[in-house]
Amino acid sequence: MGSQLTSAFTIAADSMTSGGPSNMWKIYNATKKSNSVKMSVFVVEKKRLDKEMKVLREEVFSAVRKEVKTLTRLRHPCILHVLEPLTEDSKIMYFGTEPVQGSLKYLIDDPNRRGLVPSEIELKSQLLELINTITFLHNNAHLVHLAISPENIYLTADGKFKIAGFFFSQSIAAPDATVQPNVDYTMASTNLVLAPHPAFTAPEVVRDNVSSAASDAFSVGCTIYNLLQVANNGKSVYFFDVGDRCTKHAYLEEEAKFKGDYLQNKLSNFTPGAVNILERLLAHNPADRFKLMDAHMDPWFNDPRIKTLEYLEHLNEKEHQHKLQFLSGLVKVLGEFDSKIILRRILPLLSSYLIVDKLSSAVLLPIVAILDKEDLCGKTDFYSAVWPNMESLCKGREISAQGLYTIIKHTEVWLRLVQMKDFQDTLLLLYQKGIDCGVSKIQEHAISVIPTFAKRIEYATLKNALFPRLLRLALSTSVGSLRLKCLESIASFAPLLDAAIIKSALMPTLEQMCKIDTDGKLHLAMVKIVESLLKHFNYSVSFIQSSITEIGAGDKGGAAAAHDVDQRTVYQGPVLRRHRHDQASSRHHRQLAQQG
Repeated sequence: MGSQLTSAFTIAADSMTSGGPSNMWKIYNATKKSNSVKMSVFVVEKKRLDKEMKVLREEVFSAVRKEVKTLTRLRHPCILHVLEPLTEDSKIMYFGTEPVQGSLKYLIDDPNRRGLVPSEIELKSQLLELINTITFLHNNAHLVHLAISPENIYLTADGKFKIAGFFFSQSIAAPDATVQPNVDYTMASTNLVLAPHPAFTAPEVVRDNVSSAASDAFSVGCTIYNLLQVANNGKSVYFFDVGDRCTKHAYLEEEAKFKGDYLQNKLSNFTPGAVNILERLLAHNPADRFKLMDAHMDPWFNDPRIKTLEYLEHLNEKEHQHKLQFLSGLVKVLGEFDSKIILRRILPLLSSYLIVDKLSSAVLLPIVAILDKEDLCGKTDFYSAVWPNMESLCKGREISAQGLYTIIKHTEVWLRLVQMKDFQDTLLLLYQKGIDCGVSKIQEHAISVIPTFAKRIEYATLKNALFPRLLRLALSTSVGSLRLKCLESIASFAPLLDAAIIKSALMPTLEQMCKIDTDGKLHLAMVKIVESLLKHFNYSVSFIQSSITEIGAGDKGGAAAAHDVDQRTVYQGPVLRRHRHDQASSRHHRQLAQQG
């Protein structure tokens, strides 16, 4: 690897993938040292060219320069975006692009990466964008590509197709014009790096050395054929069975079979919709082929799921009310999509809208519906697609009441997916907001879930952030059920508290509540708190000097508790005394009833 490259970039270890004709590009994940921008660096090693094609060395260099120059000139969302210009030294040629995972061919050929190849539904969406991009090349850039194939289509980190491979592209005067391609198929097979992949090349290009926009349409058909075979059968099968490299003679031998039922037999295992569009793209005669600009109207692409994906991708352009209606309806149709497209397309898109004003609460509903399926989304997918924006949402100044309620309501999801440190440092901020918000429904939910994580967070956080809030709310609220929830929550972690905070905060608060609220359920909750302390602590008389009394022998529960702590004097105070009074009152009412 060249010194210029290593001095300008930090190259990730074991990150190499490949792409281009005969996998000529070696692609590395890299970070530019000067600005920390992450990108993919495409590298051609000149040493390899010396070994494999020394005679054609300069022609290859010229093709590489043309590729990068064309990519740099063209601006389109589905054309590979160049971030760093081509650089050459004595050992290598390289340039930088937006991050990619490799070419589709590289991913197909690697059994460990084949799962990254899109499923049929996602493939339809991606191919529609691919076709629109090639139409742009024909109509706007006035180019025919002539090398559309999986080796020149790259998959980005978020699962999008990006076109490259402009080594052999030619200018055309109009979409229906013909042009002579700059391709020589008479070369020996080892030198076919200077020719498009033969299995994806139209017959007229190889046979007659003539090309047009229809030639690209044929290549698109071959690409769809190959990718559908991988998606549905797990095997890479070519429409023209000529392998990755062949001579012109071998190609023409295969083309000679292209007559009669050849096409129908090749498409026998495809769905009727796919057969219909492939028959029109793979027609032997260029004049009979589907014009790519009309392809989007084909019924095969008229899939409601594709429309849903397109709407989601352009959600920011819609009116606010339409956005809310769409996101509400999306929850109901998520089951129509396979796991690949949910994790690679839908979930990242939804996550990107978490930080959009007035959308977070509506976006959370479909996100939670996805995350709630344990067999669908794991920690790795969550942290890759959702957590960065989720973290921003949690640390932001404002969150809607509905959004806050949704997050708190699905605490079990976050406890399963979020690392406890991140939960404590970030998500816990929302639970504190929930307790403080003044909306009793949200407050009750926030308080009721605290027992599920109280013993898992750091004690300092429990003591300083949650416990004081519960005490304040228990004293200040006028809602009896909310006060009761506070006490039940405290009871779940009371034994974790240290003696100092029990003495200075918990016990005085319980005494105050005895004076302001005479509800029996509330007092029983206070009894449970004290009983939980009795089971875990051994308090001396000096612990709460102002509130002690000896547990009477007449109270069986108190006697048992006293025995548990070695019959020492414990805190009893008004809480237990009132509880004993309630028991006596209850016995008195039963006696009166029996006499009656």
